Amino acid sequence: MAGKKIFVGSLPPNIDDLTLRGEFAKYGQVEDIYIKPNCEPTRQWAFVTFATAEQAQFAKESCDRILTLPGATGPCDVMLAKNQGMFGQEPLGGGGPAASTAPKKIFVGSLPDGIQEAPLRAEFGKYGTIEEVFLKQGCESGRQWAFITYVTHEEANYACESTNGLIQFQGAARPCEVTLARNQGMFGQSPLGNEASQAHAAGGVRYADPGAGTTASPSVAAPRKCFVGSLPDWITEDMLRAEFSRFGEIVEVFIKQGCEPGRQWAFVTYASHAEAQLAKESCDRILTFPNWDRPCEVTLARNQGMFGQESLNGGGRSAPAPAKTGTVAGAAGDGPRKIFVGSLPDGVSENDLRAEFSRYGHVIDVFLKAGSHSGRHWSFVTFATPEQASQAKTATDRVLTFPGSLQPCEVMLAKNQGMFGQSPIGGGGAAPPAAAA
Repeated sequence: MAGKKIFVGSLPPNIDDLTLRGEFAKYGQVEDIYIKPNCEPTRQWAFVTFATAEQAQFAKESCDRILTLPGATGPCDVMLAKNQGMFGQEPLGGGGPAASTAPKKIFVGSLPDGIQEAPLRAEFGKYGTIEEVFLKQGCESGRQWAFITYVTHEEANYACESTNGLIQFQGAARPCEVTLARNQGMFGQSPLGNEASQAHAAGGVRYADPGAGTTASPSVAAPRKCFVGSLPDWITEDMLRAEFSRFGEIVEVFIKQGCEPGRQWAFVTYASHAEAQLAKESCDRILTFPNWDRPCEVTLARNQGMFGQESLNGGGRSAPAPAKTGTVAGAAGDGPRKIFVGSLPDGVSENDLRAEFSRYGHVIDVFLKAGSHSGRHWSFVTFATPEQASQAKTATDRVLTFPGSLQPCEVMLAKNQGMFGQSPIGGGGAAPPAAAA
């Protein structure tokens, strides 16, 4: 069934039923409101249930990161609740227990060495009721991680959105990486969807499935190849193997030749999907090579064949090889993944842009135009998928205002989607010359 319930986060601590009804009744008939009791200040959230799915969708599109209620420190986060029963127990689609379809467990990485269960419960208990904490034993220094399981998916999702890249424990070298755990059973063994080929997280540095003895055909196997971006210009295969072999057996390393300075990237292929997933979760925006100024972007490569030609869910057809510009721009038919952001304030930085736009998806690249006149700064932000780019545009165009700016940003899908905007949407030939700066 379609979802009629929305999750509303970042509410003021004194929010009441009457205020929520008065605001959300603008979008349809409100049938029920559930306000989570005993939330920490600035962590208050609620469920609002409408009479129809269309009304819920309308409220989401109208309010998400736009509506600010009196007493709140920022705009509300509004999304369709994945679980649609009372207090969120009944999953969308029904037909089975919620635990099998809605993840309630989160992965927390980049924890400090020696961390105990108590501080994890104290911090993550702010976002909901914790059922279980699993703290991985025997991790290498700087590699400590844990699983935290909540009562509901909404609590787990709220914890992810509130802490990923933001919370840093005393003694840690960097902020925590917090994601929904791919495997949701005890110690992570039982995968979402019960796919037998999934890996588990128990026992050992590698997450390999102890029962897996064969490798599925490439067209149906889970992805085993990682894309690694923002590498130093002097990166070597030995350096990549030394770092990424910590997470499993490496089958192949492909370093893109001829990249522009600051645009170096590579593919690293593992023997199993679980190893690739572990590398992604452990390294994305965390791993920084010596004498380099920014962390790597690590994602599961969309195309899984040699040099990335064979697409996931392939069926025999191969995707084009990576573009020779040094980016991993998708084929023209993939849809635009780059947005143009205008009316930026003087002094805005790449980190400011990444922090804001990463709320809407995985940011692959940020290009900030240098030498702009005061009040006329602009940027390109490239996402991993067209859907993420479209969501960012919809959520921020003439809504988002950066500190120091006199007006909200103009955000639109960039007409040209290649590096620095040269390659037009629709492709079909050589890219036109780059526009004048």
